Amino acid sequence: MAAALFLLLAFLFGDRLRRLFVPDTRRLFAGIAGTADNPDDVRPLPPAWTFELPAALLLGILPLTWAVYLAACAFDAVLPLTIAPLLPANVLVLALAALCVVPSLVSQFRAHRSATLRRRLPVPRVFLARLRAFRPARPSLYLFSLLAFAALAWYLMASVFYVKDGALYAGATVFSDFAPHTALIRSFSHGRNFPTEYPMFSGDGIRYHFLFLFLTGNLEFLGLRIDVAFNLLGALGLVAFCLLLGSLAVLLVRRRSVFLVAPMLLFLRSSLAFLTTMARMLRESDGDPLGVLVGLLVNRRFIGDTPYENWGLWAVNVYGNQRHLLWGFAVLLLALFFLLPL
Repeated sequence: MAAALFLLLAFLFGDRLRRLFVPDTRRLFAGIAGTADNPDDVRPLPPAWTFELPAALLLGILPLTWAVYLAACAFDAVLPLTIAPLLPANVLVLALAALCVVPSLVSQFRAHRSATLRRRLPVPRVFLARLRAFRPARPSLYLFSLLAFAALAWYLMASVFYVKDGALYAGATVFSDFAPHTALIRSFSHGRNFPTEYPMFSGDGIRYHFLFLFLTGNLEFLGLRIDVAFNLLGALGLVAFCLLLGSLAVLLVRRRSVFLVAPMLLFLRSSLAFLTTMARMLRESDGDPLGVLVGLLVNRRFIGDTPYENWGLWAVNVYGNQRHLLWGFAVLLLALFFLLPL
């Protein structure tokens, strides 16, 4: 419950910041697509939510996570060992976030209620009218893409890291990196790793992606199981990146189809590895298509002829392993949205 509250408040706080920076999403889209100077251009623009949802997530999660971390560092210096510094740090930061979010929500609710009373319409009808106004002209592709991104993201994350029968499992392609990752996560959720160092590489400093692991540890501290927290954050980062990339592609190319195509290219290698592997399998099976199909189904190694293929270095495995990467890419895309109109 506390972890869900943290994520909800972070999203609402980020939405307030997004409204401050981008009060009119359609105007931002028009500036990127060039329709502000050419109002007769009727080519499609993406629906506003494809930018607003990931922007709110990124603008909320990052500052609140930093605030909790810095507050925990301060509390760690003064609190006794019997009190976890994450407890007062979360209470303080969430209380401040609520003070920023709740008054605006109350004012919006009062404005909506007064407008409803003036029109003498029941609340459900007003809610349905707002949903119809929110719906884009052709929502099927955008909604289908969102579901596809979410399903693929969760499968990629949860298939290599999960709890079963009380044991924590990590896939064969990720366990080497997940050993220090999980140790660092648990050093926050079950320990007091302030100032932060790697538990498995003591004295070697800390790496750039520690904040992502701190957020995972904080969510575990707030009640989420470690695999759920790690997988959820990885999936959210992937979906946010795909939404922003797809929206930017539509704005630049002005075709709806690229909303799905552009993010899908993330998961496809920019090489001929699949074709060369198919050719090799055809040779080994004497041209039998069934043999090729069986070979693909039972394959347990990374394909390709370039160096370091056995690491899966150029495969989608990277995003299931280094889950902080897509959060960083998503932030860069968000910066592009702000800079392109200039």
